[in-house]
Amino acid sequence: MESADAPGAGTPGAQELRGSVDRSLGRASDAALRTGNRLTLLQHGTETYEKCLEEIRRAESWIHMNYFIFKSDDIGRRFAEAIKAKARESVAVRVLYDWMGNFAVPGDFWRDLRRARVETRVVNAPAPGRTLGLIRRDHRKILGVYGRYASVSGLCIADQWLGMLSGTRRSRWWAGPASTTRRAP
Repeated sequence: MESADAPGAGTPGAQELRGSVDRSLGRASDAALRTGNRLTLLQHGTETYEKCLEEIRRAESWIHMNYFIFKSDDIGRRFAEAIKAKARESVAVRVLYDWMGNFAVPGDFWRDLRRARVETRVVNAPAPGRTLGLIRRDHRKILGVYGRYASVSGLCIADQWLGMLSGTRRSRWWAGPASTTRRAP
């Protein structure tokens, strides 16, 4: 799609095409177009973790996290300390984590978060009657902070991703109206 500064962007045909594309995307996504966003591609694990922790420290209202793996190693403890500190400041912190991806994480790690008023929920835990339950996983790596910042990543929260640089592990970080999500009741 043309930018506003591109040649021909101000012509009636270009404006009509842009309006048509915007309406089509709106219908397909059931979401309104939101302008005024900034997108950054972070290509290094250390850079991604530092940006996430920086934004967590800035949170004023809520933090939502959904990670396939959230280990209790050094980087996991740094994230845990950051979100516990925000929960103690009455920031609503919610963490979803996959049962299989965190099978080896000690229960004390999650209990410590809950004692600090961090809401944690396991997803895809085995259940009677779910024969395929062990192969159904949630590989998401998502962070949303206060409706102003969001990140979708290929990096789990674990030391093994520190310094990682590859096409599949890049993080997309955006700020602005597109990062707004509905606050859970």
